Amino acid sequence: MKKIIIALGLALSFTAPAFALSQAECEAKAVSKDGKPLYGAAKAASIKKCEGEK
Repeated sequence: MKKIIIALGLALSFTAPAFALSQAECEAKAVSKDGKPLYGAAKAASIKKCEGEK
């Protein structure tokens, strides 16, 4: 049982940075056509759409 918990912890430690990186990339892409950053619901929708594409 202890080996399973350790293996699961190691697996999660490698996936968490990848998720954080992809979210940061999506936040960087959340800009309007004019190049201005999006805010509020528009930003949330843009990030959700970006994460869904991956």
